[in-house]
Amino acid sequence: MPDIVKEMKATLLLQDVTSMSGSVSTDDALTVLHFSYGCSRRRTQTGNPYGQTMPSYLDFTARILNGKTAKVFMERMQNTETFQYSFLFHSESSSSISLSDCQGIIVASGYIVDLEEYFDTVKVINKVKQDDGTEKDVEVEQEQMTLSVRILLSNLVFAGKDSKNLNLIITKD
Repeated sequence: MPDIVKEMKATLLLQDVTSMSGSVSTDDALTVLHFSYGCSRRRTQTGNPYGQTMPSYLDFTARILNGKTAKVFMERMQNTETFQYSFLFHSESSSSISLSDCQGIIVASGYIVDLEEYFDTVKVINKVKQDDGTEKDVEVEQEQMTLSVRILLSNLVFAGKDSKNLNLIITKD
């Protein structure tokens, strides 16, 4: 039985990573603070599914490190085509994420239908080099933006550790 990761992290990349191999850089990645979606289908009285999957939404909240990334979401909201978003669930924080170490990857395709920005001031600790050459921790207040996004899903792919991709087509593009 695999070990259960106690501190799972979720990272968002604004592209499909399932065709990549090795590791991906986290330079343009966002930290996901909240992630949820739900899918449903009609069923007969005996429980057999019929018809298409009902329209579904994916909601997430991510921490934005620069305004340029927020602008990408605004541009995608105005566009009439679907875009892909990869959510990587992993246990380590570093400058790159090994795709083979991810506990799961969800690639969602869809249209941004709702976008909310929140600004907050957080305290971060910076290391400052003093005149004598030693480093000192200095607490600094920094403005941080979080972005709450709702996507109308058109396709959802779950890539598990066993390399079996489960593909759920939700609507026809």
